[in-house]
Amino acid sequence: MRNTVKPATDQILEQIMKVTLISLLLNYFMPCGLEYICISLILGNIISEILSFIFIYTLYKFDKRELQRFKPSKDFFEKRLLKITIPVGLTSFIRSGLSTIKQVLIPLGFEKNGNTYNQALSNYGLISGMALPLVLFPNIIILAFSGLLIPEFSAFNTRHETKRIIKNAKKVLKYSLYFSTITAILLFIFANEFSYFMYKTTSVSLYVKILAPIVPFMYIDSVVDAILRGLNKHVEVLKINILDLVSSIILILILIPKIGIWGYIGMIYYSEMLNFCLSYKTLARAIK
Repeated sequence: MRNTVKPATDQILEQIMKVTLISLLLNYFMPCGLEYICISLILGNIISEILSFIFIYTLYKFDKRELQRFKPSKDFFEKRLLKITIPVGLTSFIRSGLSTIKQVLIPLGFEKNGNTYNQALSNYGLISGMALPLVLFPNIIILAFSGLLIPEFSAFNTRHETKRIIKNAKKVLKYSLYFSTITAILLFIFANEFSYFMYKTTSVSLYVKILAPIVPFMYIDSVVDAILRGLNKHVEVLKINILDLVSSIILILILIPKIGIWGYIGMIYYSEMLNFCLSYKTLARAIK
């Protein structure tokens, strides 16, 4: 319905509730050990999701009269809606399972490379928990507006306005390229400063510099995915993600046990480049 304020407010409130609840639970359960720390994280996420759902559902109920303008045809739920939701749901489950396997295999690969269990988790945390979040943090701006692209491109697609799709896609990708390139340069130049500001140590700065060149591919890929979803290519996006995860798992099994942390970085580069190339190729075909 292009009412972006309410879902945006819901997302902000959800994050505030999540941070607040997790902080309170951690303060209470921290002395009880690692198991209770994990439970605190899970509970904080679950409760914030439930409260977020109640909030957005309440807003929906108030807007229900406005939504009455939309009157779906008889076959909408039987054919059109199920045609989207069933394959998207199934592929999402597969993706979640593969993603879990991937995250488990990475520290195990570090162990096979000769690290102790604690060293393996430390290496994994150094990149996944510190360097990558720092590199991906500016992408919040891209993600915020890419979500708004979906209904716009969906409207163009429904009206078969191919010229407007091409024109707006080029414009969005151009500005995304400018933003991501500038961000990559700043991350590379000021890696030490950003690392110390965030973590009070410069131990992460080397990996921030190494990951900086891949930033444009990471950021633009999220925009391409949003445009594809607007063009009703949800399943194609998920297929690409599944292929990416499967090939990444194979690389994890091969590279990390042999060359350790550099194998992990190589896997990240391969994964991001593969995802970007396949998504961009799918978009090029869709707007021909």
